[in-house]
Amino acid sequence: MQRVDGWEIKLEDALQDAASKPYIMGETDCFLSTANVVQSVTGEDIMADWRGDYKTLKEAARIIKAASYESAVHWLDNVTDGRVAASKARRGDIVATQTDRIIPSVGICAGDKAVIFVHDVGAVFVPMNTIEEAWRI
Repeated sequence: MQRVDGWEIKLEDALQDAASKPYIMGETDCFLSTANVVQSVTGEDIMADWRGDYKTLKEAARIIKAASYESAVHWLDNVTDGRVAASKARRGDIVATQTDRIIPSVGICAGDKAVIFVHDVGAVFVPMNTIEEAWRI
């Protein structure tokens, strides 16, 4: 994915916007919030095919499986520029924790911290050394 001109400022604005919203499954959940940030940085909507198609974790998991992905991690492997070691993540890259689940908690690298959109909680800032996986955008 190509980052747009001025992506650094767009990243900060998008992270602040996403972090200020309550967690609502199917609207501002971890994948949609992350996708919104990615879209502001790249102009590409990685969730375009699934927006508005689910309202629960079970429905989201079914969509992932119906699209022939083993998990959300497998889907991210296919819609990004590829997986990188978490220690190599750069600002704006997608990151995840709890990757042993079909639907992990995902978010965005913001430097030495990541903004993770936690199920039913919302935006949480965590140290990057707690991140398990990362994907380049």
